[in-house]
Amino acid sequence: MNIPCIAKVIGFDKLKRNFRQYKDKRQLLKDYDSFLADIRVYKMLPELMGKEFYQRKRYPCPIKIHGFDSPKALEAQLNQATASTFFTLGNGPNYSVRVGKTFQKEKEIG
Repeated sequence: MNIPCIAKVIGFDKLKRNFRQYKDKRQLLKDYDSFLADIRVYKMLPELMGKEFYQRKRYPCPIKIHGFDSPKALEAQLNQATASTFFTLGNGPNYSVRVGKTFQKEKEIG
């Protein structure tokens, strides 16, 4: 697969085992710009990743990575997720805004 923006994939069990200490979680936060998470484990991450991620508003982006018919479809899903930008507004319910350039078509942004 050709997914240039993904630097590393960490399994849930490995994340749980190798990033227990606060300093390890902070280092993980420093090392990477953004985080993607499978929607099957997304709701378990706040407890596992700790408050540091959420205080700095570095929420993992939930994506679906299972149930694709071909590797190309999964590759397209991951490339789209890495090209997207998400914005969280204030306290309370989460809001997200998708931002694109004026020359992009709606399908390219979405």
